[in-house]
Amino acid sequence: MTPIVTVIYEDDSPVAATETDAAFRERIARELAGVERLPGTYPFTLDRSVKAYRLSTLPARADKALSTGGGSSPIRSPMFRGGGG
Repeated sequence: MTPIVTVIYEDDSPVAATETDAAFRERIARELAGVERLPGTYPFTLDRSVKAYRLSTLPARADKALSTGGGSSPIRSPMFRGGGG
């Protein structure tokens, strides 16, 4: 079982932010400059989003292929359904 947790952090500091939106964007751009060159760092792009979507729809696509006679799938295997065998 996977627990589901929600945490909400609110800034109740009495100190008001003095940084403008433009200054904030500039600071963030400066801090993130070159991060794409670090090994193992993958920005979440549209291409990555499409790949993740395709992976999340894999079971449905496998079931559709099986129902149309498109072969076998490990998703149908008793091992993956929790059945014995």
